Amino acid sequence: MKFRIGITGSDQYPTKIKIKNIIFNLKKQFGDELVIYSRGSLKGVDLYVKKFSIEFGIDYAEFTPSYHSKTLYSVNKNEYYYNKPYSGRDIYKRSLQMIKQCHAFILFKYEDDKVIDYMITQITKSNKKFKLIEKHEAIRVRWN
Repeated sequence: MKFRIGITGSDQYPTKIKIKNIIFNLKKQFGDELVIYSRGSLKGVDLYVKKFSIEFGIDYAEFTPSYHSKTLYSVNKNEYYYNKPYSGRDIYKRSLQMIKQCHAFILFKYEDDKVIDYMITQITKSNKKFKLIEKHEAIRVRWN
């Protein structure tokens, strides 16, 4: 069974090199037994998670917002789900879907981010592992 990890974070998170290094190290650790999920945002952490996952040849999927069009990497394949009017609840809905799907999480937080705080609460309730990376924190992630 492949290890499913959710990597997401704040749209304003400034350091893409950290994201790249983490994804590279996960690839080295898990090889072909890794799937990376993001929330499918078009900017910030999710954009770079998608970019580097695809660059490194890692299986990638995303929880594309319902107010966007379906993408090649969308988890939800139902066409009816997409192209809806914007709803703020969609962010929390996608976060919960991601939590159900993944074994563990890496969350990048930049300053005050209510969605990331919500995800931390829900991940903790689900008894799943997560690593929180704040804007200036140097890290090394290893999963046992």
